[in-house]
Amino acid sequence: MVHVKEKDINYNTGTMMVWYSKVDIPKTIYLLPEDLTLAKSFGPAFPEQYFFRHIQGNGKAAPGQRFGEKFWYKWWKKACDALGITGIDLYGGTRHSTVRHLIGQFSPEQIKRGSWQTNKAMERYLGPVERNQKHLIYQVSSGTKVEPIPVHSQKPKPS
Repeated sequence: MVHVKEKDINYNTGTMMVWYSKVDIPKTIYLLPEDLTLAKSFGPAFPEQYFFRHIQGNGKAAPGQRFGEKFWYKWWKKACDALGITGIDLYGGTRHSTVRHLIGQFSPEQIKRGSWQTNKAMERYLGPVERNQKHLIYQVSSGTKVEPIPVHSQKPKPS
């Protein structure tokens, strides 16, 4: 994310391109309307300027300098410390909480396609069947309408 430049944000389509990733495959991120509005409010900038940059100098960084590799991680650690949470890194914490939030609203296949997850990662995030059953029981007992979630796609048997 720290490599994203102003030119990587398309305000017409509401997308952000992330060109750098650990698997060297560019990713398109669809921005929420409120995030797009916030990004637009910053005003015009040079296309080659980093989007995530320091507006004012802070002693270590000059104005306009991009955030460092550990910028978000430092804030994540401060938030976790304030909440008494230990042992959860930024990537795992944000990815895991996002995917867990989507369980019950979308099928595992939809979540995987929408979040670039591997099969192993999805198995970890979806958790044991018992946990999913408890989640469904809670929804039913609370009066929430529950749509069936296919565990895997089933192919029709040949006749």
